[in-house]
Amino acid sequence: MHDYAVIFLDRIEENARRQAAARHLINAALNCGADAVRFLEIIHAHLSPGHPIPNPYRLMPEAREWASWASTAERKAYALACYEALPPADQVAFLSYVSGEEAA
Repeated sequence: MHDYAVIFLDRIEENARRQAAARHLINAALNCGADAVRFLEIIHAHLSPGHPIPNPYRLMPEAREWASWASTAERKAYALACYEALPPADQVAFLSYVSGEEAA
């Protein structure tokens, strides 16, 4: 039981440290004035996973892993760009797959 108490207290302390760090970050953003948006864009870029790097041996698992870390905007942008780059027949097959319909 003692081990669980230590783990629990460690987690509480870690959450308190993270909350204090988040508070400093929020205060920094609020005090940036006209540069606040650029400041937040830099933070977002740093936290984003970047572009997907395909691994031909594990293509779908790698794509799914990247997608789990990507922002919604990144997922939408890459999904649309990839769809637009497909040949017309593959676009039809893709739409059939994601809609659950039989391919024509």
